[in-house]
Amino acid sequence: MKIDNLKNVWKRSSFLRSFFRFFRINVFILIGFGFSVLGLIFLCSSNLFYRLSEAYISGFIFYLLTVVSIDYKKRKRDFEKAKEKISILYQDLQNMVVVMASASKTKLEKEEASREELSYILKVLSLYGEAPIRHYSNPSERGTWIEYFIHNKTKSSELISDLLGIIEDVEIQEILSKIKESKWYNYLEIVSQMPKLENENLEAFEREFCEYYLLIKELKEYFNVN
Repeated sequence: MKIDNLKNVWKRSSFLRSFFRFFRINVFILIGFGFSVLGLIFLCSSNLFYRLSEAYISGFIFYLLTVVSIDYKKRKRDFEKAKEKISILYQDLQNMVVVMASASKTKLEKEEASREELSYILKVLSLYGEAPIRHYSNPSERGTWIEYFIHNKTKSSELISDLLGIIEDVEIQEILSKIKESKWYNYLEIVSQMPKLENENLEAFEREFCEYYLLIKELKEYFNVN
């Protein structure tokens, strides 16, 4: 089995992660369990030691079944909940890119846009051009692309905050933090509060948007979200 496959097995196995977490925290309990087993094998002649070993092993098995099992079930629930939210996050981004491609008359070769395609789309679209979003104050008027992006950012920020409260994995938390603190998010906030810019296209934000796009894809691949 390749190393990448082994990593994927480890990432997706909540039980393995729960068990080894238990192992790290309870190493002395495991050592005691080992001595107890040896006591049962080699020192059965000592009735007192046998009874103590038997009691210790019974307690250990009960602890293993309750603590590890509960931790495993919790992690499994959290994993499914996180997977659902990441699926929404990814699909929202994909839908946004498809809409952007349509507005810029760009035909995407694959389901996921390439860097070249994103670059062209951002170069064509205007920050203040009409986007597929309606004004709350006047539903008959279309909003601008910057308003559309802000709307998407608000929803995705809420999902990321929820995910940070669910996921304990350090690697995933790092990706989520990068998304939350991304320059794409920061630029959207800054631009939305400024007067209209002279350069209205999105080409200046290509690098930041592409980095954001890749981070969301990385989350999707980690959780094997379709």
